Amino acid sequence: MMQSALDDADSIWGLENKKLKKTLLIKYFKISKTVAFNALTMTFSELGMTIENADKETGIMYATAQAPTPLTPTEWSQVKKIEEPRLKAIARKSVDPISASLWTLNPTNRQIRMNAIVIERKNDVQIQLNFSMIHTGQSYGILYGKEVPTKAVEMGGKKILGYIWKSCLRRFIFWLFKKNSEIFNVVNKGNIVTLEYIVSFLFINQNAENTKLKSYEKKNIYDFKK
Repeated sequence: MMQSALDDADSIWGLENKKLKKTLLIKYFKISKTVAFNALTMTFSELGMTIENADKETGIMYATAQAPTPLTPTEWSQVKKIEEPRLKAIARKSVDPISASLWTLNPTNRQIRMNAIVIERKNDVQIQLNFSMIHTGQSYGILYGKEVPTKAVEMGGKKILGYIWKSCLRRFIFWLFKKNSEIFNVVNKGNIVTLEYIVSFLFINQNAENTKLKSYEKKNIYDFKK
C-alpha cells in the first residue's frame, strides 16, 4: 500500500518534471562552451554542491548535495506548502487517512543529484539541467523514487540558471574593467576587486563620459582606495 503511494507520487512528479524540462530546464546562452562550463562549475560550487564528475569535452557535469540544497531550508518550506498537500492526497488513495496525514516532505536522508549538459551550437550553447533525488537512509524494503517534487525542480532550476547568468555577467564586467582600467587609470592598490567595485567603476565611468569629463581631469574619481 505504502509502496503504491510512493510509486504514484514519483510517477506524477516525473510527468510534470518532463514537461518542466522543456519549458524551463533547457536554456540557450550566447557564450562559448568553455565559458558555459566554467559558469556551471562556479554555480554548483557557490550553491554548496559537490562536483562529482566533469568532462569539458563532452559537456557533462554531475553534482550532488544533501537535500534541500541547492535550495535553502526557507525555500524548501515553500516547496512543502505546495507539494505536501498533494503528496498527502496521493497517499490517501493507497493508505488510510490518518497514515496519509502523517506523510511529509522531509529532506533528511535525501541527496539531490544534478546532471548538467552543455551542448555547443553554431551561434550559442544549450544548457540542460536534470534533477534526481536519492534516498540515503534505511529503506526497510521500500523502493523510493528518484523524482524531485515539481515545485523544487522549478525553484531549483530558476535559481541555478540565475546563478549561471550572474556568473557570465560577472565575467563580462571583469572583461570590461580589464579593457578600460588602463584608459581610466584606476588605482586599486592591491585591494580585492569585487563585482560591486567594478559596477561602481563602470557607473562612474559612464557618468564621466556623459558629462565630457576625462579620467586625467578627474583622476580622483577613479582612484578606488576603499
